[in-house]
Amino acid sequence: MHLATTALRQFWGDSEDRIFLGPWCRPPKDAPLAPDPWASRDALHAAAEEIEVSIDKLLPPISARLNEIHLTSFSDRYWSILISPWLSRYLHFLKDRISRLNSVFEAYPDITFTLLDPRDFRTPLDIENFQDLGFTDAYNLQIFSQLLSHKNKEGPSLSLGRETAAPEKLHPRNFSTLREKADKVLRLLSPDVIVTQLFSKRSDQLKLLASLAGRAGLFLGQLPTSPTTPNKKLRDELQTLPATTELEKAAIALLPINLPTLYLEGYAAARNATVSGWRKRPKLIASSTGWIFDEALKFAAAEFAEDGTLLIGAQHGGGYGQHLDIPTETIERRGRDQWISWGWSDGKSVTPLPSPQTAPLAGIRDPKATFLYFTVNGFPLYPYLIHGFPIGHQIEENIAMQEKFLQGLEGDAAKNLRVRPYWHDWGWNQKARLKAARPDAQTDIPESTFVEGLRTTRLAVIDNVETCFLEALAADIPVIAFQEKRFHRVRPSAAEDFKLLVDAKMLFSDPEAAAAHACSVYANPNEWWESAPVRKAKKRWVEKYAGGTKPWLPAWRNFILGMIKPKNG
Repeated sequence: MHLATTALRQFWGDSEDRIFLGPWCRPPKDAPLAPDPWASRDALHAAAEEIEVSIDKLLPPISARLNEIHLTSFSDRYWSILISPWLSRYLHFLKDRISRLNSVFEAYPDITFTLLDPRDFRTPLDIENFQDLGFTDAYNLQIFSQLLSHKNKEGPSLSLGRETAAPEKLHPRNFSTLREKADKVLRLLSPDVIVTQLFSKRSDQLKLLASLAGRAGLFLGQLPTSPTTPNKKLRDELQTLPATTELEKAAIALLPINLPTLYLEGYAAARNATVSGWRKRPKLIASSTGWIFDEALKFAAAEFAEDGTLLIGAQHGGGYGQHLDIPTETIERRGRDQWISWGWSDGKSVTPLPSPQTAPLAGIRDPKATFLYFTVNGFPLYPYLIHGFPIGHQIEENIAMQEKFLQGLEGDAAKNLRVRPYWHDWGWNQKARLKAARPDAQTDIPESTFVEGLRTTRLAVIDNVETCFLEALAADIPVIAFQEKRFHRVRPSAAEDFKLLVDAKMLFSDPEAAAAHACSVYANPNEWWESAPVRKAKKRWVEKYAGGTKPWLPAWRNFILGMIKPKNG
């Protein structure tokens, strides 16, 4: 039997007797798939915990080696701020691929495979490029090939024979001369507070900056293009780092090829570009998504934190404080002095504040609205995180649940149905499948935000308890969610809160039950929405998870001013 690891057909082998590692291979209908290592969510949770332990174990030796190479003496925290977002994603990526290969060899010890020629291997430029490559067939084939070689598995190798198309950039940055000039002015002014990518709306960032009366500025740092040619001599020095577990040994073995060039060959130029020209160090830097993907921000913050600059992170979506496994929360909080939530706290440097994303939504509800607004989530073909969501094989099941909900609607609820597919299809053909499940529904929604769609919504239904669910709650729009129980693994601190949703018939594990409830309340959702169980659940969730309803700007302004206030003042 031959193993197909990606959709690149020339690597499927000549035999018709083959098995496909996952749905990303785009296998023929009814073709056999390899065993799913995450069918047990206990195994997934154990893997997520193992990765966090491995990050803590690998960061110190990697930091020490990078200090040696770059002739620096920075702390582990410095390197954690700079590289742990990439290291986390790298380990999640490898743990998933290792587990899938192990499952295959356990079931088929003598399986054959075709490797990628090492001359076609690519080294990522930075974390953004690493993630974009991670969604491609060619880079996944590279990782599978490296892992198989690391396991001393032998097989024929082939070259791609052509340049693969560059992946679509998920986190595009606009570089311009005007931005460069504005950045130079900011460095000359050197305000106490630097903000970037803190809120989903740039206008909200500007409001916060204006409220701080000249004491804050918008970070606009840019980096030179990272080198594309790896330095083999430098990279060979990474292979001698200590490792104990299977995951750690593989991570170190593959590190010379897969460590982004920004952190090695491009380090000196990037560091100089971000830390030079400042009149004085800022007292505080605040961001949300920037702590993962903004490399210029991380270079500046890592160095400034060595001199005492406070680093603030902030929640930017749902799931935080709720899910048992949400690695984005863990990595965004790592190395931060304070982290801002949408209402919850676990006593570990988490400060609840109103969210500018959700707090202003109260009052947008239109009592004359007619639409049943069904919004769905979407996921990449290739898993990129081991988290408490559908992953790999399970995404097909998740889309099937979306189809079952649509097919369960009837009457006026079905006649007024509006379906919002996920903005990116990723290769699952999700939009077409939802359209086929309900041909009479309006599926081609004009370009608009989810919140704009809420303005014409009588009843919202969402296939998860994430950002859109919280935004609907904040807007006081009657909302129902459904999510399969095995993907509904929450931390103990949130268990009672989820029970409130179930008791109020706001959350279902069965999409057909959710459809039946939607049909039953559609004619007059207020009667259900104002019932005692719903009011109790709404109050808890809006205050604890949905950012509350209090004005956000004074709270944020006072928080930041309090953080930079002299200790003796």
